[in-house]
Amino acid sequence: MNAGENRAPSATERASEVRGVWFVTAAQYCAKHFGATALREVADDMPAPHRDTLLNPDGNVWYPESMMQTSIAAMERVLARGDANRFTEIIEGCTEEGVGLAFRVFLRVTTPAFVIRQIPFMWRQIRRGRGKVEVTPGVASASVRYSDFPYFDDGRYRRLTEGSLRALVRIATRREPEVHIADFTRNSLHVDIKYFR
Repeated sequence: MNAGENRAPSATERASEVRGVWFVTAAQYCAKHFGATALREVADDMPAPHRDTLLNPDGNVWYPESMMQTSIAAMERVLARGDANRFTEIIEGCTEEGVGLAFRVFLRVTTPAFVIRQIPFMWRQIRRGRGKVEVTPGVASASVRYSDFPYFDDGRYRRLTEGSLRALVRIATRREPEVHIADFTRNSLHVDIKYFR
């Protein structure tokens, strides 16, 4: 386990929360693509107080950021076997699965720039508390900047963001976008996306 995975959430972590729908989607994806046994293995790899977050998630509850932190760490260790690229693919799959059919149809009839402009709104639907998102969409590319979110020094959070953005843009364009982490600090992340080459 990484530092911080086996402790109570601090005031800063409680100030950043994740909506339970993320955990519902992750659990469904894990069970569907890896099996119920694998989902149990992921949960068993988490600290005991966090296990129900994946085994019995409530889509309407807001969970502390530490629950997300331990969930993605366990998913990387158990499902991806520590392979960063495989973990990013798993996050892409979770994101694609989490985008409902109606929303998927909507994404496909819009422009990539419109989808990029919706990222701050999507962030607020999944997260509350810490974190700001600014987007600069263009015709063929975009820039997304996250700030005031003290988790980007954890590579899993960078891969989580990269995989989520790639999946959203892929759904909108039906093409494989280039998603590149341009820069990051502990509190910020800058991502460049090329959706038309």
